[in-house]
Amino acid sequence: MSQLDTGMVTVAYPTLHRAFRVPVSTVVWVGLSMLLTVVAPLVAFGKRADMWGRKRVYVDGFVVFILGAVAAAFSQSFAWLIVARVVEGVGVAMVQANSVALVTASVPRDKRAAALGLQGTAQAAGLALGPLVGGLVLAELSWRWLFVAAVPVALLALPAAVLFLPRSRDLRPLVRLDLVGAALIGVAAVGVIGGCTVGARAGWHWSAAVLLGCGALAAIALVPVERRIANPLLDVRTLRDRRVASGLVTATLIYLAFFGALVATPFFVEALGHSTTVAGIVTMALPVGLAVVAPFAGILRRHVVERTAIPVAFVVIAAGLACAARSSELGVIAAGLFAAGVGLGIANTMNNVSIMEGVAAADRGSASALVNMVRALGTALGLALVTTMLSALGGPHGVTGPRAALTALVIVPLVSAAVCFAVLPSKSPKPPVRSRGPSTVEGG
Repeated sequence: MSQLDTGMVTVAYPTLHRAFRVPVSTVVWVGLSMLLTVVAPLVAFGKRADMWGRKRVYVDGFVVFILGAVAAAFSQSFAWLIVARVVEGVGVAMVQANSVALVTASVPRDKRAAALGLQGTAQAAGLALGPLVGGLVLAELSWRWLFVAAVPVALLALPAAVLFLPRSRDLRPLVRLDLVGAALIGVAAVGVIGGCTVGARAGWHWSAAVLLGCGALAAIALVPVERRIANPLLDVRTLRDRRVASGLVTATLIYLAFFGALVATPFFVEALGHSTTVAGIVTMALPVGLAVVAPFAGILRRHVVERTAIPVAFVVIAAGLACAARSSELGVIAAGLFAAGVGLGIANTMNNVSIMEGVAAADRGSASALVNMVRALGTALGLALVTTMLSALGGPHGVTGPRAALTALVIVPLVSAAVCFAVLPSKSPKPPVRSRGPSTVEGG
């Protein structure tokens, strides 16, 4: 739902620019406002879900998203539209903060990789279909329909979540929310992700520098502040687990490579003399490769430990991106991207399983939120890296910039492979069981 919405809205920027008569630098806030609203409260919603019940927060998130989407469709001014997108973002944050945790809790341990792989398939499908669906809607209908196009997905998911998702039976005791930690995490996430995104789309001016500076300062202050709080929003002890800490870093790099390639490839294919349609079809090879292999990562995990499988998957990603970057043949480029997508599907699925099994069951909401937060961080970094290289190396219309950007992305999976091989254990350990209070059962 969220990936479909993001992809559809991105292709609508020119239409919204004309409809509301606002500058292009302003219209990008239709996407940015939702992105930043999703990221800022993610960990707070995840922590609250560990106390209130993950299913409850998840289901309520769909309701909030639907209300925001309908409000956006009926927007009478640009300010109204931005407020509606913020409401949508709150709903998406409530959903994303619990998605990985609910998948983990819904299936036995030996099937978690396959289940999380299916979730990765859904994300890739939404990302691949978003621009296509958005283009069709804009071609046949008003832009207002664009904002409710993802509502049918929410209307299907809402009753399914109520009927089929399990209640949380490993909840934390209800305590006062760590507002200081929530504020620092929100500022850090919004500053870094917003700074990268603003810099990539509007140029590296003072606004991007201010955002990045504020985000960096908040991130630096977070750890010492959280250590002194009795019930911290971010449990520093969780990050001491090598599987969790390295997994979050790895997830950031996975999405940096994934989204960076999605941004660079259309420019590369068009610079070779092909149409926008052809460029879109070739680019789809990357999410298609991810979608095809992700559900089967569980089978691989039964026979190969993460320390072997994840680094090998990263090598496949690097080889695929290198193949695509060095060729001018569409078939070779598509094949390289498909191979990179296969590697991404394996690495992402197994990495998510490693993270979720590195935390106690009662902390899964917080861990799920962190996974989705670093996904957004990797996405923003990928956008920033590629657009900066395109601007520095002759602009987006020549071959040099896009080819160099794809080539630079090869370094990311190679670094990730080295980190995973050095940090991950040679055998998959059992998940920890930690508790700081009596468990409760979600009611209602």
